Amino acid sequence: MSDNTNKTVEKSQLWKMRHSAEHVLMFAMKRLGYDFKMAMGPATDDGFYFDFELLSGSISEDDFEKIETEMQNIIAMDLPISREEISSEAANKLFADNHYKQDWIKEASSRGDTLTIYWLGTPNSPDSFVDLCAGPHVESTGKIGSISLLSIAGAYWRGDENNTMLTRIYGTAFENQTQLDTYLADIEFKQQNDHRVLGKKLDLFAFSDMVGKGFVMYTPKGTIIKNELKNALVSISKKYGVQEVNIPHMAKIDLYKTSGHAEKFADELFTVKTHYGDEFVLKPVNCPHHTQIYASLKRSYKDLPIRYIESTQQHRDEKPGAIGGLNRTRSFEVDDGHTFCTPDQIKQEVINTIKIIEEFYTGLGMWGNHWVSLSYRDDAKP
Repeated sequence: MSDNTNKTVEKSQLWKMRHSAEHVLMFAMKRLGYDFKMAMGPATDDGFYFDFELLSGSISEDDFEKIETEMQNIIAMDLPISREEISSEAANKLFADNHYKQDWIKEASSRGDTLTIYWLGTPNSPDSFVDLCAGPHVESTGKIGSISLLSIAGAYWRGDENNTMLTRIYGTAFENQTQLDTYLADIEFKQQNDHRVLGKKLDLFAFSDMVGKGFVMYTPKGTIIKNELKNALVSISKKYGVQEVNIPHMAKIDLYKTSGHAEKFADELFTVKTHYGDEFVLKPVNCPHHTQIYASLKRSYKDLPIRYIESTQQHRDEKPGAIGGLNRTRSFEVDDGHTFCTPDQIKQEVINTIKIIEEFYTGLGMWGNHWVSLSYRDDAKP
């Protein structure tokens, strides 16, 4: 999703409603006597979540019913939600016993951001709630609509496995119960048709602790499907003058130093050192290899455009906590293409790429009201 689309989502009433619902969740847990330390919790495209450190006791999905009831009570109270700017000194004092909030305060202050807090209820009153937050929010809790808590999981602070493991509660909010019920029914359908469930049931792919977490193995049935998809895409691409290439799974680290991947993605690289002192990298991307194929011969502008496609493995040392099913693995196959062309050929090449995408998904019966997002180089952050 493009930055502009994200900004639109963040400014929408639904996004603000979900953000406020996350604060109501924290307030409800506080009112119910849960002993916890707040970490962070944003709104998302389809709901919200709240990360916290549980200091004593326990919490599970069995608690959701009473927490939701308390959240609904707070919503019914229609408490005002107010914004207040605060200095870093005052913020550190307010959250003196919370090192998670102090981390955010330090980070925001270093960027020169204006620090803000949001109150639920009358500020500084005994039965009010406050949290460090950039906002925005709805005007009062009564504008939140229908809410539901969805699941509970673990999450490392700031996504770093070296940090404290926190508890995360996922939830969502919609303008009315009908919209919420439709969303919950959709979630149930997706859970019943989860690719991990279907993959095992239909004998399409497998994982093994002996092989390692995040390394998928395709069974004969799964391999047939994978190859048919690959062949279909290559066949469509060839109609647009795209040529197949094939590259090795490794390259000298010098290639990735030149491309910038070695510096920017050092933590995600699988490195291999030979007995002879050479250092290689299991390729995390295919772009540098394809550029070397192009650079292997002298080219004229008359040769352009030159289009490559390849279905090949990529390897990335993902964090164990981020690995799950086929969504995030350490070794995965992608259909990757690169085009070398003149500036005045770019528009038509982009159009051709979109046509390939549309024809491929139409053949699968999956193309409908879709849109394609185009990303391009940011000269300020190359």
